[in-house]
Amino acid sequence: MELDERRLEVINRVVEEKGEAAIPDLLSLMEKNEDDPELIEMTIEVLRRMDEKIIDSLREYLRDKQKRLNANPREYKEEAYRTTLLVVIDLVGELGYQEDIPLIESFLGVFDQEKAHLIIYEAIAKLGGGSKYLDLLELLAFEDDFTEEMIEQVIMTLSYIDEPRALFDLLKITKFEWLDVNQKIMVENGLKRLLGFHKEFYELLEKDPYGKKVLKRLLEVNE
Repeated sequence: MELDERRLEVINRVVEEKGEAAIPDLLSLMEKNEDDPELIEMTIEVLRRMDEKIIDSLREYLRDKQKRLNANPREYKEEAYRTTLLVVIDLVGELGYQEDIPLIESFLGVFDQEKAHLIIYEAIAKLGGGSKYLDLLELLAFEDDFTEEMIEQVIMTLSYIDEPRALFDLLKITKFEWLDVNQKIMVENGLKRLLGFHKEFYELLEKDPYGKKVLKRLLEVNE
């Protein structure tokens, strides 16, 4: 714990001294420590505190990697810093704009694991482009052998797709008996988010017998 606090102090000092110019150094630090989850988390925390100031540097990072990927896909795939790349993609999903979607999508081919793809899908969904992945998300949620392993990421991604279809996918997921307490809260929060942005979704749930029960429960919790 003492070592972690010391490292966080060093990271914060670099940011205080260099400001936004420290962002490439922080990304490089993550690349050199991809097998150190504690350091990665600390660096993400510092980057998040910088908020919108970091978006241009993150885009520049992705564009540089995209050039390397396009120039030599096989070589880049072998050398890619996958953890850092996913962190940057996730942050761009939080802070970027719809115009960033093609840049983010260009990295799907770098990853073989569906869990990594889901992080990218979520970032795309946050920027308003998740609808095109609904078929795939439904496959992962309702027909995949590894649904239980990926359900949290699926829930998060569906929560940012502003369509009735995503609403009813989340509703269907609430029926999974194997969801743990945190996962149940996640799916309910996903439904609340969609309802908060789309008042017309209340009527859709009211017309569905099971949806009406879930809606009543959600409203009771809010009271």
